[in-house]
Parts: sequence; C-alpha cells; structure tokens
Amino acid sequence: MGNEPDGFDALLKAAMEQYLPEPRAGIERRVLHHVRASQRRRRFQILAFAFSLPLLALLVLALFPVSRPPAMVDKTPPKRSQELVAAAGRVAPVKIHRHHVKTAMFPTPSPLTSEEKAFLEFVSRRPQEALDLQARDDEPFTEIPDLQIPPLQSDGGQ
Repeated sequence: MGNEPDGFDALLKAAMEQYLPEPRAGIERRVLHHVRASQRRRRFQILAFAFSLPLLALLVLALFPVSRPPAMVDKTPPKRSQELVAAAGRVAPVKIHRHHVKTAMFPTPSPLTSEEKAFLEFVSRRPQEALDLQARDDEPFTEIPDLQIPPLQSDGGQ
C-alpha cells in the first residue's frame, strides 16, 4: 500500500464526484462569517470578564466590609494646657470634648440669656405695658412706596 491509488480510492472518488462535484456556492462567505463571529464571541468574553472582576470585588467588599482598629485617643490633656492652668493659679480639671453628645430633646434646653431674663422681668413688673406693646406690634406695617428711578439723560459726552 504505497501512494498509488487502488480500486477503493477510485471508487470513493467517483462516488464523491456524483454526490457533490464541487463545494456549494458561497462557502468562502460562510467560512469568513464563522471566523468573524468567533472573534466577536471572544471579544465579548473578554469584556464580560473585564466587567465581572470589579463587580465581584464590590460584592466582596459589600458583604465583608474592611474593618479598621479604632484609633487610639489620648484622653489626657496636652501638657502645655496643664502648665497654663497651673500658671493661672487655679488647678481645675480641663475638659476636652471629643464628640458631640446627642440629646433626646431638640433644641437642647439652655439657660436664659441676659436679654431673655430682662424681658421676663419687664413682663412680670408691667404686664399691661407688655400687652400694649404686643398690640402695637400686631398693627399692619407701613406701606413702603415703590422706588421711582428716573432715566439717566445722556448727551453723548461724559
């Protein structure tokens, strides 16, 4: 069995010529289309992989947040402020507010100012005068006339 054709090869060749003597029309186009489609599939796979990695990282970070140890806060006041307090002649504890305290009531109650105290004193001493002042405040405001601005006259010079 060398390279010379035998009877079976001749029979096979004759059968193939009867079955399909030449490739169907457009085979080149179909092969090129198949090659392009496989390239597009490969490009899509690369893009899908490129987008899936950051999304996976975000998912991992969302499910397992990175925790950091709390920062060490030195609760003792700086030595310089202690020296200033001692130099002033009074030794008082220095309070350093590190955070804002939330209260259950808003606005937070605070002591009355000197103006508020003076107003309460006035009302308690002269209630009738305070009522008269309030009645006078209830009167409508004075009407302010519209502002009239005459146009500038320009003679072309300055």
